[in-house]
Amino acid sequence: MSIEALYTLILLVEFCLKWDVVMKFHVWLEGYSIQGSQGEAKYLGECEANSFSDAVKMACQMKEMDLKYLHLDGQPEYWGCRFFDNEDDARKFFG
Repeated sequence: MSIEALYTLILLVEFCLKWDVVMKFHVWLEGYSIQGSQGEAKYLGECEANSFSDAVKMACQMKEMDLKYLHLDGQPEYWGCRFFDNEDDARKFFG
């Protein structure tokens, strides 16, 4: 994990602890199928945050994913793949 990602993670955790609104979220990224390439749903981990969007960002940082492809407006997405809080929904369309 990069220093910048670790610093951001620490700031997020401090913010959540300050407001005492922390919940545990399981973060799943749905699978995909495009132009002959495909991938199954992935479990990114469990994160403690004050919102699902914050948990998604933390999980992406922990996995050192490139955040420029992360969109948190509305339904969180990464490269057009949606995030879910459970395995069944994440595997619904592409396994």
